[in-house]
Amino acid sequence: MFIGGTGDVVSATGGTDIIQAYQGGNRITTGVGNDTIRFAGTGNVINAGGGNNLLMDSGGSNTIVLPAASKGFDDVFGYVLPNNDRFDLRPMLAGTNWTGDLATIGNFVKRVPTADPTSWFSKRSIRQCSRAASINPC
Repeated sequence: MFIGGTGDVVSATGGTDIIQAYQGGNRITTGVGNDTIRFAGTGNVINAGGGNNLLMDSGGSNTIVLPAASKGFDDVFGYVLPNNDRFDLRPMLAGTNWTGDLATIGNFVKRVPTADPTSWFSKRSIRQCSRAASINPC
């Protein structure tokens, strides 16, 4: 699916989706399939849901919603931290025993370096953290 404008809302929860949105200001939600979402511009909110997802961000100031614990993982590529993107950790942390104390967030969320400098999370790190977090900190 190609989204050619701004301010669009896409809810594609029927399976494995491939979505491209390069203008910014869009809200994209997918379901439990293994989705690929390529996006650019600013102000996007991307929630790829469960599954093993590939997110390719060539924009900035976007919000990426990470999946709930044990519901999948996202591989996120692009210069997300230098470009002021945000990670919404609420769904991921909701199934954990995190109390909301920022001093302990490192027990639940970790960045694992990868060989690719544009990859913020590796598949392995999100998978391990998401699956383990509901029982123990990662």
